[in-house]
Amino acid sequence: MMKREMKPDELAWALDQLLKTPNYVSTLLAVDFSFADYTEEAKLIDGKIEVLNILSENQAEAGKLWLEKNASHSAVVVLGKHLMLLEFPDQFNETVEAFLEKVK
Repeated sequence: MMKREMKPDELAWALDQLLKTPNYVSTLLAVDFSFADYTEEAKLIDGKIEVLNILSENQAEAGKLWLEKNASHSAVVVLGKHLMLLEFPDQFNETVEAFLEKVK
């Protein structure tokens, strides 16, 4: 989930956070992630509101292709892996802040 090995304290913190999620919520999230298709919703809002998509490096190619087809007006940034916020907090925050400043 990170480009580098997680430090023991980071792993302990991440596991602690994960274990706070009730089982039924985890199940619903997994089902939604696996089976939901928000293509029509993406097309409905494309160009009508500003959207920032921060993609992980391992999903960037497929994500960019999908976004080009379904949400071509959205901003796209590629940064790290799944835990980009933890691994690259300054870059993540700068990306979000720059986007928010742009859409003010």
